[in-house]
Amino acid sequence: MPLHWSIHQLTEFFAAVSAAEDEQAAVRVAVRSALEALDADAGAVVMAGEAVVRGLTGLPGESPAALWLPAAAGAPTVELPLLGEVDVVYAALASGIDGGLVAARLDDDFGAEERQMLHGMAQVLGLALRNLRILATERARQALLETLLAVQRSISRREPLQSVLDAITEGASGLLGGVPVALVLCDPSSAGELIVASQLHWPSPGSALAPAAAAIAEGDTVRRRIPAGDLLVATPVHAGGDVAGSLVALGPAGVDAGIDVITAFGQQISMALTDARTVEAVREAYRDPITGLPNRKLFAERLDQALNDGRVDTVVTLFIDLDRFKSVNDTLGHHAGDELLAAVSDRIRGQLRTGDVAGRLGGDEFAVLMEDVSAEDARTVAERIVHSVAEPFRIAGRSVCVGASIGIAAGAARQVTADDLLRDADLAMYRAKRTGTGRVVVG
Repeated sequence: MPLHWSIHQLTEFFAAVSAAEDEQAAVRVAVRSALEALDADAGAVVMAGEAVVRGLTGLPGESPAALWLPAAAGAPTVELPLLGEVDVVYAALASGIDGGLVAARLDDDFGAEERQMLHGMAQVLGLALRNLRILATERARQALLETLLAVQRSISRREPLQSVLDAITEGASGLLGGVPVALVLCDPSSAGELIVASQLHWPSPGSALAPAAAAIAEGDTVRRRIPAGDLLVATPVHAGGDVAGSLVALGPAGVDAGIDVITAFGQQISMALTDARTVEAVREAYRDPITGLPNRKLFAERLDQALNDGRVDTVVTLFIDLDRFKSVNDTLGHHAGDELLAAVSDRIRGQLRTGDVAGRLGGDEFAVLMEDVSAEDARTVAERIVHSVAEPFRIAGRSVCVGASIGIAAGAARQVTADDLLRDADLAMYRAKRTGTGRVVVG
């Protein structure tokens, strides 16, 4: 077996590891080269600071870092799976990289020249890894700068708010390796309520609310481990100096290392939200301007959150359609029609329990979200709404009478979707209208 490497061979080795695209590839090249040079049976790079093994060669599957750590402490042998007791040699990496290159061989200990050879290879690998990290940092910084400049241009051109917010979440996700990212904002029209204003790859909108609420309450970045082992990182965003929401990322431990990226994008969102007109745009994007109720988008989001955040077992939806509304619109005009819709919304809300959510889906259609209530109790609420809406309204100086037909659909949390419930309640409402006016049908 060779007992030393020439300067030329070390130079070629440095060129090979430096040409690797990333650290993992450089480590694989180094380990293979070390095993070939030392005629060893197994080897790896043990990253002590991360307690992980990289570039494992010569052993199947994974090898815990703890198996190799005795070698780092100077032990001449270690016990490895399949191989049993082997002779080992360990050389620390250079350039401040916390770890070492280790090789193992059966039935033959390592001589002084071989140890010196591995030491030289470890020094070269450490230098190559440091250079790769510097390059990766520069690339990430350049990508972050380019993305933030693009977002700033969008803000200065006053592009639509949703486009700006989506660009921010997309940029943050991309720079963090495609991890799920969600932007959660405080509802300007409803104290204590939150809106998932933009999300990318997020598994369920409701699951972003708890960490976002914590970041908003604390006014600082929060980190939470979730049962799957991933990490949630949430950083607050501001509008005019006040906390207006939170940017949340979900991913492996690397997300924590990218907290500066999340913070930087949170600052960009703060720039967009600080403009009073932008804050108003948030309200307009999620609230019906006539009734002040959540619009279809926000109502569907609230419904999705109720179905997926684990707080409730059953969710019930009421789909409400007004009877004879078109004749009021045609006779008295659209201004009177808008006045009537606002009055109807007040009566609907007056019949609801604390915690129930009403929304206007569009036209003369409304919906109500109720949690942990039986279909029969929901029917009781629906019948109260029917009777309330049937009472005359004073609109444009005239007495106006309309009615309401209501369909009800119930679903088990985490087993149906918001679209399913709205569709089933809509179908039930149409069956109610076919039986006459002022009817309630449970789907």
